[in-house]
Amino acid sequence: MTGLPGPTAPAAPTAPAAASASESAARSGLVVEEHDAVEEFEDEPLDGLVVPGGIRHHLAELARLELAERLRGTRVSYLLARDAARRPVGLLPYYRTSEPLPAAIAPDPARGAATAPALLLGSPGAVANYLAVAPGLDPAGRRACGRLLVEHAMRADRTEPTAVTVMPYLTDTQRDLVPTELLQAAQARAEPVARLDVDWPDFDAYVSSLAGSRRAGVRKERRRFLARDIAVREEPVLDVCEEIAPLVLQVEQRYGRGTTAGQIEFYLTGLGLAMEDSGFALVARRGAELLGACVIWEREGDWVIRCWGCDYALTDRESLYYNLVFYEPLVRAVERRVPRIHLGPHSIATKRTRGCAVEELHTLLLAPHGPSAPEPQPTF
Repeated sequence: MTGLPGPTAPAAPTAPAAASASESAARSGLVVEEHDAVEEFEDEPLDGLVVPGGIRHHLAELARLELAERLRGTRVSYLLARDAARRPVGLLPYYRTSEPLPAAIAPDPARGAATAPALLLGSPGAVANYLAVAPGLDPAGRRACGRLLVEHAMRADRTEPTAVTVMPYLTDTQRDLVPTELLQAAQARAEPVARLDVDWPDFDAYVSSLAGSRRAGVRKERRRFLARDIAVREEPVLDVCEEIAPLVLQVEQRYGRGTTAGQIEFYLTGLGLAMEDSGFALVARRGAELLGACVIWEREGDWVIRCWGCDYALTDRESLYYNLVFYEPLVRAVERRVPRIHLGPHSIATKRTRGCAVEELHTLLLAPHGPSAPEPQPTF
């Protein structure tokens, strides 16, 4: 991301759509409350919001992120929008951090834009965006609610300015909630993410659906794995988080992501607590040897691959990645009629060849600030 200059505060609404959304918010009596912790509104009737994976998992994930971010020194707040009848109709977490931003969303320091402090709207930058509104609102009402939440967060930024304001990883639906004039002024980047729509009766049918040039390789990867006397079992994440943390660390280090085994174990423990009985680890062992693991979170019927790990010294020739992350989950998903498996970013081209569909998430650089801000660039 190239850091670009921008006004200390966003420009006043000028587009007709922006005025319409503001008028709609006033007419509908929408108001915003600020909260300091998830627990402050856990008893609210939030089931009417559009959230990935259902409200229980949504709040559990927000609570997990809140703890992790506060331990890093991040200030976490939540904006809750209510309609005239006091019903919750929108939610936007935001994070003010002085830590370096995740590399995937950080402005390019060579361009002169500082990376700290930063305001992140809807996501701390390493996970999906958690901006949510009620589906029962009409399109104008949805836009009005989104405008109110985003503008409230931006006003907070004016009173305590940050170097950059970023909205990471928005879906198309969430992006449509961002005020028009902010979208027009923002620098944007799209990141592809992969999902596997499970519409085959068995694994053989899945393989047959692939391109002819790919089928032989997939069958070879599967046969090699099955011939190695590897046992794969589903185990509660909390039962194995300490055991599998060093394997996840190996993968993180292989791809240059700086972290420690303790941080990985903390992450896995948080996942286990948030998932409760809606997730598990696929753990691969050969006798007493622990080879690898893949953590899966079930959310509203879908499966989400959250992380994976392996012992590279033991698994170089056993196609462990594709079996633990693709084929073993797929076999189980077919048996349980799970409609889709979300596989995230990275290695998109390879995932396409194995039957994945691809959609895009959008990261918006809304307001870089500061005297060292560079000249505008077309992309980031």
